Amino acid sequence: MCKQVGNGANTNFWSDVWCGDIILRARFPRPYAIAYNKDAFVSDYWDGSAWTFQWIRNINGGVLVDHLDQLNVLLESFHLCNRRDSWQCSIGASDTFVVKEARIRLDNLNLPSGGLVTKWNTFLPIKINILVWRMLLDRLPTRCNLDRRGVDLESLLCPCCEVEQEERNHLFFECNVARLLWLKVAKLVDKSIPTFREMTNFFIWIDGIPAARFQRVIMESICATLIWVLWTYRNNLVFGNNKKYKKDFMFDFIVTFSYN
Repeated sequence: MCKQVGNGANTNFWSDVWCGDIILRARFPRPYAIAYNKDAFVSDYWDGSAWTFQWIRNINGGVLVDHLDQLNVLLESFHLCNRRDSWQCSIGASDTFVVKEARIRLDNLNLPSGGLVTKWNTFLPIKINILVWRMLLDRLPTRCNLDRRGVDLESLLCPCCEVEQEERNHLFFECNVARLLWLKVAKLVDKSIPTFREMTNFFIWIDGIPAARFQRVIMESICATLIWVLWTYRNNLVFGNNKKYKKDFMFDFIVTFSYN
């Protein structure tokens, strides 16, 4: 954002960025030091046809004269008009501030980017879509993620196998419980599902299945259901919310939820 000067009535001559890239008091410190009114507006120095200044003492020469000459040269191209001062925005295509352009700019600066677009399956409930989306960004509160954010935990081991640290790829693909579920799902859909070590490879594999789009969506729905069931089982182990949610029933839940 920068000031677009019109009549100069709302723009500080020395302290606002309106003429060049920096404020004038930093660019011309000697003239600013002898300025009679250091809080003057731009309009205070414009008499309708030329720039006029008031100083607290006479100007004898030296570096101060050079600074004043440079200031006058800089101001030669500026002429005030009857239009009010306004703010000019350089984010979008127009000079006017637009919320949409600002949101896009902030998203590009702050949100993680990757080679895959966000997966959103209309067959699945919103909560499962959000879970898969968070897993793809590695934003689930696994024990390793919590530890990296300064949360003090008694153990970083995976609650399902208690052998390796609980990272995203381990929990959903490399853990013994996860591997067994993937093998059963592969038998259910009659397909050979490869072993994944990265979440991105999982979606690349689904998109590359030589089948109709509808069949790929069904396959994606079943796999996302597996992820949901596995994450729910993990949370029950950690928090003990439902003692009946046993390992032996996980595959039955996947089949039932997928069918529904």
